[in-house]
Amino acid sequence: MQSDLEKFYKHQLIWICISVLYLTLLMILFIDSPLRADENHNIATIKLFHDNFTLNQIKDYPEVTPPLFYFAYALWAKIFGFAIINLRLLSIVIAFMTFQALYSLVQFSLRTNFIIF
Repeated sequence: MQSDLEKFYKHQLIWICISVLYLTLLMILFIDSPLRADENHNIATIKLFHDNFTLNQIKDYPEVTPPLFYFAYALWAKIFGFAIINLRLLSIVIAFMTFQALYSLVQFSLRTNFIIF
């Protein structure tokens, strides 16, 4: 019979494998696809924040959406570069972190080593 610690490690290993598979699928399916919908428009606004990364830019940027999205992507672009693949990588990182946080929340809520299968 398995101890609780062995069960925990087994569940964590399975979760890590599922997470790596999820991240790999996201990378393969979405990272290098052509521009979609309003990505051209978003890239132009991100470029605006990238070139003028100040709080005064909030007052003058030509959007009705909140500026946090553009600030986050502009900061990401300053660190990792402005290529579309680099910008899309932030979305994948956020999706992956959300996936992990949801798992942790469910695991904590159930107070058990929750596994999805």
